[in-house]
Amino acid sequence: MLIKSLKLKNIRSYENLDIEFPLGSTLLAGDIGTGKSTILLAIEFALFGVRRKHLSASSLLRHGKKEGEVELKFNVEGKDIIIKRKLKRGKEEIKQEAGYIITNDIKKEGTHIELKTQILSILGYPQDLVSKSRDLVYRYTVYTPQEQMKQIILEEKEIRLDTLRKVFNIDKYKTIRENSQIFIGELKERRKRYEGQVEDLEEKNKLKREREQEALKWDKELQEITPKVEKVKKEAKEKKELIEKTEKQIGEYNKIKKEMELEELRLKNSLEKRQNNAKEIEKLNSETEKIRQDLEKQEIKNLEEFLILIKDKETQLSFFQKTILEINRKLSEFETRIRHSSQTKEKVTQLDKCPLCLQNVAEEHKKSIHQREESLISELNEHIKAHKEQEEKNKNETKKIERELDELRKKQAEIKAILIKKESLKEKENKIKVLNEEQETIKQHIGKINIKKIGLNKQIEELKDIEKDYRKIKQEFDEMQKKERVLEINKRELEVKKEGITKLVNTLEEEIKKKLDIKK
Repeated sequence: MLIKSLKLKNIRSYENLDIEFPLGSTLLAGDIGTGKSTILLAIEFALFGVRRKHLSASSLLRHGKKEGEVELKFNVEGKDIIIKRKLKRGKEEIKQEAGYIITNDIKKEGTHIELKTQILSILGYPQDLVSKSRDLVYRYTVYTPQEQMKQIILEEKEIRLDTLRKVFNIDKYKTIRENSQIFIGELKERRKRYEGQVEDLEEKNKLKREREQEALKWDKELQEITPKVEKVKKEAKEKKELIEKTEKQIGEYNKIKKEMELEELRLKNSLEKRQNNAKEIEKLNSETEKIRQDLEKQEIKNLEEFLILIKDKETQLSFFQKTILEINRKLSEFETRIRHSSQTKEKVTQLDKCPLCLQNVAEEHKKSIHQREESLISELNEHIKAHKEQEEKNKNETKKIERELDELRKKQAEIKAILIKKESLKEKENKIKVLNEEQETIKQHIGKINIKKIGLNKQIEELKDIEKDYRKIKQEFDEMQKKERVLEINKRELEVKKEGITKLVNTLEEEIKKKLDIKK
């Protein structure tokens, strides 16, 4: 085995490491803790996987990393081999993942056990190492840790020899030598035992001949009863087939009766439906006649004309309402100005000095202002009077238009009611038409149901005695089964007796043969 290269990822102290091994010997040198042992452990892991207590997954995966892997390339007997194994940190423990092995560019994936099996085969190691937790051959011939090497050298001779026997799987030869001594003793004991076993050989031959005669007797009786059993079985089979045929007819009979019940139900539903439709048609005819009479008494006018008139009246009403609002605004404005003039008059009357120039205000000036405000108030009162007259006139006109609008809306409602009645009349007439068509369909459906009932009644009449015939055939079949069971029991008793004698004869034959073999 020639190691060519090693790749590590997140293995112990190495985050990423690629090593190419040259031909010849390689020396790994360095201080303690620099990672020499890690390289050797990684090679062991790549070949055989992790092993509890001896090479655990937790001791290999780099602290804090979720995944790690090792890829080893080596050559055995001219074959280039690459093996790759992976580690993955789970919630509770670190596990070995599936890996692969490449032999002469042929890749094969497998579990850690499958990879170990292939490596043992490639290296020529015993296959029983697959189930062992320690690879002793590898540990004591390829890579032996220093402390274990000391242990081998310093142990006593016999313990060291046993260890080497286990390593090279040669401890079995010691076991073979010890077992051979035991086996020789067993052979001697067996010889004595065999001599005692062949003493009754003649007696066994005599007993065998007696049992063979007894077997012939039971065989003869069995041959006599077998045809009787077969005959009864045949007759029972024919009766059973007839019963199955009759059961099918009964099933058909029940099916026809159910179908007849279903048709009766359909007929009943159809008649009820027809009766209900007739009542509905009568009711609708009465309602349509009443609506026609109502429509004859009422005059139908054009709804659109009323809508135009209503629109015009609403426009007029809106105009007068706006005019009234405008008049009210003007009146409010006039009254405000009158209050202002009155306040001015009152202030001027009480004023002695000008608030700006502080000079005395003349009586003539006060009188002039008083007359001016009086004239303005008089003029405003005239305006108020004229606007109030205008307001009253517009209010009267508004009331008149509102009355006319109410009358128009009442007539509009009456026309709508008439149109609704006309629409209702049309719907009822259509419904009457649909119901009449449905009545005709129901009539035809009832006719078809009655025709089908006639056919079903005929079939029921033909099969009415089938249940009586079935009971008779079933009784005959039950009696035949009883007879068959009695014959079967008798036959089985004979078969059991014959089987017992035959087994006894065979047992005797085997014993005699063994005794002859032992004697030989």
